[in-house]
Amino acid sequence: MAAGTGPRKATAFAPFQLHNATGTPLSFTPLSLAAEGQPAEEELPPGETASLASAGLLVSFPGFQPLELQPPFRERYRLWFGHASRASQIVNVLAESGKRGVTTLVTLHSTIVLHNTCADEVKLRLCRRDAQAIASLPLAIAPGQRMPVPLEFQ
Repeated sequence: MAAGTGPRKATAFAPFQLHNATGTPLSFTPLSLAAEGQPAEEELPPGETASLASAGLLVSFPGFQPLELQPPFRERYRLWFGHASRASQIVNVLAESGKRGVTTLVTLHSTIVLHNTCADEVKLRLCRRDAQAIASLPLAIAPGQRMPVPLEFQ
């Protein structure tokens, strides 16, 4: 054996990756487990990527009804609020899929992204009113930074 060519460690093959670019935490369960009634949800914070063995997923965002994500992937998915007070409102999520070698990467995007083109930091507060209360989210966006608007504020 040549120097430096010892046995290689086996790495898990992940034919599917899910990237969360929505600004909202999500959780997912493989469809095979969801069909069996096994709640094996995994969390995926904004900006993170998960490597998975299966492309069929049940994706959940807090406050919304679950979304079934499986090939062939669409460019746009509609989310319905899970609360009766906002049940008729719809939020769209954009999905971008592509290949990285043999791995399919699917990125879920917020439809609204804020971009600070100023030389200074910009501070703002997003507000949402529903039947129960008014919610707000303070944001600070650095120069040149892009920030997705969380789904619950769209």
